Amino acid sequence: MIEVNLDNDKYQKDNEMRQLAKDSRDLKEICLELNAIIHEQDQEFHDIENNLDKAYVSILDTNKRLDKTKKLMKKNLLLKTVAVVGLGVAGSLSGGLLGGYLLGHTIVGGVIGLFGGGSIFSSAAVLINS
Repeated sequence: MIEVNLDNDKYQKDNEMRQLAKDSRDLKEICLELNAIIHEQDQEFHDIENNLDKAYVSILDTNKRLDKTKKLMKKNLLLKTVAVVGLGVAGSLSGGLLGGYLLGHTIVGGVIGLFGGGSIFSSAAVLINS
């Protein structure tokens, strides 16, 4: 019986050693997979960090462009205001001058027609009768 017990103990120790070796291989495989996952996530974190840096730079650039646009719009509004006022003044002056010119010519033409019309008409009648 001692021999059977020894063989049984030896068999049991062999099984334990095989199970320990298998568990060791499984643990190694798990560690390798975990290392690959960590490496992959590390790369993803670096990509996210780079994208955040790019977004920050883009936001700063956009803020500068918005400030510049705001200043240009203020200048543009000032120019439009000056142009509208200038056109209003120039339009009033030119309309007044043109109206005055036409009115003056109308009055002068009327006066000439009133006082000189008879002589023009009589001169025309003399030419027709001759």
